[in-house]
Amino acid sequence: MIKKGLLFLALAILISSCSIQKSTMTTNASLQTGNFKIAGIAQGSAGTFYFFMLGGLSKEGLLFKAKQNLYDNAKLKDNQALANITIDNIWTYAFPLFIRHDVYLSGDIIQFKDSGVGGKVDMIQK
Repeated sequence: MIKKGLLFLALAILISSCSIQKSTMTTNASLQTGNFKIAGIAQGSAGTFYFFMLGGLSKEGLLFKAKQNLYDNAKLKDNQALANITIDNIWTYAFPLFIRHDVYLSGDIIQFKDSGVGGKVDMIQK
């Protein structure tokens, strides 16, 4: 009876799952009082899956894909830029079976007043 209980407990711990989230925020746009308004919010994401610790993309690869998705979704126009970009990393574990890593980016779409500041960002396609 005790052996079955210990085996069940060990199995439950082994396949238990949890989730961890880490967030950071940054901005590069020059936001001065009165030179802009917030035109909206854009979001982008990317994710990868590891099975028995194999597979998936590197962290840099996920950030690149999420950023590319963010700009695709933002559809920036003339005199617009992204600011206050937030990066959320979410790790979901069911160790050792699988690990899921998702990266979510969001940012404010800033519309600059017609002062020559800002401009449309064109993505270079390979």
